[in-house]
Amino acid sequence: MMKSLILFFSLLLALWIAGASYWFVCRTMCDCRNSPNPAAIAEKANAHHFALIAAAEEAKAYVTGSGTQKIYFETARASADMSALAPSYVEKLKLYLDNYPDARIVITGYADNAGPDHYNMMLSELRARFVKNWLILTSGISGEQIEIMAKGTAEPAADNNTPEGREKNRRTEIHPKI
Repeated sequence: MMKSLILFFSLLLALWIAGASYWFVCRTMCDCRNSPNPAAIAEKANAHHFALIAAAEEAKAYVTGSGTQKIYFETARASADMSALAPSYVEKLKLYLDNYPDARIVITGYADNAGPDHYNMMLSELRARFVKNWLILTSGISGEQIEIMAKGTAEPAADNNTPEGREKNRRTEIHPKI
């Protein structure tokens, strides 16, 4: 009688342990009966990964192929209307820089020849910093991936002797560093 009672309680204990283990592992952790197939999960993750790689490659081609982006400034100002910079360019620029951590862009500031050289050099640097800060704040691009340069009146885009030419020289240029 004692042996059968011990056997009964041992069997009951084994069933209780098995039931508790099932409840913990399958119900609490992942619900074994309703969990998707691990192969299906891996396949979906691979498809997502390849789509992300394709989007990053497309963004890289777009950014490198779209050439220099220019932003123009009013006279003696270090701020500008950034609506001239296409939102699609900024979006693809962020995607490109997020997926290529070693990639860099260069923002170069320029000025027209109105005023002394030291002032124009400072103004061109402030313009480049303005565009850098705008990209960081509005799109979340990492500041570590943006380099700035100030060229002052060097490398004019147009003739500084005309108002139209000076207008084209008050600019910043964004281009990928290759």
